[in-house]
Amino acid sequence: MAKTKEERAAYHKKWYAANAEKMRLYRKEYRAKNADARQAYNESRKDAQQEYFRAYAKKRRQQNPGLKREEYQKRKLKNPEGIAAMRRRGYEKHVTELSDGYVKRVLVFGNNLKPADIPQELVDVKRIQIKIQREIKNAKRNATA
Repeated sequence: MAKTKEERAAYHKKWYAANAEKMRLYRKEYRAKNADARQAYNESRKDAQQEYFRAYAKKRRQQNPGLKREEYQKRKLKNPEGIAAMRRRGYEKHVTELSDGYVKRVLVFGNNLKPADIPQELVDVKRIQIKIQREIKNAKRNATA
């Protein structure tokens, strides 16, 4: 006698409720046994997933042009300290890694240039100069300490 889809679903729901602990342990053991295979599978799909989510985000932004800004404003009102800390961490990361944007901001500070006016070669040279200045500063601190 064939059961309907709803009857099968009810049976499985009841069975999983009765055997929840057994299934939890089974899944935990399975994950532990197959960790390498799961990691390899996840790595193999990483590029495809990134492309999919980039395309999805782009489509969503095009359909809702002001949505991202509105969501950010809501988060900023709810948690201003958290947003400030997040922005500070992002800025510190750019400073320590000497990102192109940070180096361009250093170059345009105090004059009427725009970041778009600065060629990449100048950014690369300025980055080297900043690294040298930082090394000299660190050497002086270590010498006095």
